[in-house]
Amino acid sequence: MEYKYILILIVVVYLPVLITGQYTIRGVPESYAVLGENYRLQCNVTDSPSLVRFYRNNVIVCSSLSSTCESQPTDNRYKCGCINDNNTQLYLNISNINKQDDTTWSCRDGPENIIFNPTSDNIDVIEGKSQNVNCLADCKPDCNITWSKDGSTTILNNPLSLSTRDQTGSYNCTVRHTVLNKQLTKQLNVQIYYGPDELTFSSDVTSINIIEGRDQTITCLTDCFKCIYKWTGPVASSTKDLVLTQIKSNQEGNYRCEATNIKNTIPKTRSKSIQVNVHYPPYITSITSNAVNNETDEGSDITLNCNVDSKPVSTITWSSSTSTNTYIGQQWALTQAKCQDTGIYTCTANNGIGQSTTKSLPLNIRCKFILSPYTIIYTSSANNGIGQSPTKALLLNLYH
Repeated sequence: MEYKYILILIVVVYLPVLITGQYTIRGVPESYAVLGENYRLQCNVTDSPSLVRFYRNNVIVCSSLSSTCESQPTDNRYKCGCINDNNTQLYLNISNINKQDDTTWSCRDGPENIIFNPTSDNIDVIEGKSQNVNCLADCKPDCNITWSKDGSTTILNNPLSLSTRDQTGSYNCTVRHTVLNKQLTKQLNVQIYYGPDELTFSSDVTSINIIEGRDQTITCLTDCFKCIYKWTGPVASSTKDLVLTQIKSNQEGNYRCEATNIKNTIPKTRSKSIQVNVHYPPYITSITSNAVNNETDEGSDITLNCNVDSKPVSTITWSSSTSTNTYIGQQWALTQAKCQDTGIYTCTANNGIGQSTTKSLPLNIRCKFILSPYTIIYTSSANNGIGQSPTKALLLNLYH
């Protein structure tokens, strides 16, 4: 009789398991498996987690929701769920065991997700109104949670308390599992809305002088994040800059800047005023005299008047074509004008802006006739032949 011997080679794959805190995992029936065969791992927990995950060398292969015991595998070789609908006893079925499965296996909960309360990853806070932000993670046992700001190594406590403008920035919440030595990080962006504080202008003055026709920008300055600005006055603006282009004299006046923090429930407002003075060169509006048609008799008192529109006030100088003398002032008074005062009178105005301006008027002084006296002597004589002839004279004064 011929005997045939069949050699069956069984390759055993050992599956080391990791026991962590309240979670234990073991193989059924042993912690080893046969290559190519199926195998089951069983995880027992003593709490009631919302989600349990099975890890192969710290890589998730399957997750089970405790509420439904539904399997969420990452590979079709794996399936997990609850044993007899008991969410404290869970299984992981591994099909077609291979050499990659010869590693450390574990089951645990978190940390896999970080949420903030308030829930947004970006938060706005009004300065002075304290806001706490909690960093929450789904891990068992509880994880160690810390905050850091803008890459700093300084550790901040949880919850994060926010209230001042210097706390604007990016924060990282780090969740570290103290048993598994696993950590996650999530970023929170914080903007503190603040101000307006004391308000001033780009030139810290209460008034400013601008030459007509020139451009000028006045900036409203205050420590504020996201304020809205409003300028009122002869020219209005809805930005922090009041832009005056080729300014005109009718744009002179009082301007007021108002800054309002738009985030405050009760808007916080600051305001300040500045006086804008528009300077322009002189313009002689009129040059007159009190003489009718600028003509009068000799000996009269004459007043010459020069009216000038300018800003600042101009210096007015008078000159005459008949004299080298000059006079400074708006009015020039000629007392008992003489015939030789007849001539052209010129008013010159200058306020340091642009060129001087001049205007003239003619003045005619009518001369009186001057009578010079001279004497005529009239003589009368009589003669009758007796003795000498008697005579008599008469003096007559004439004027011309």
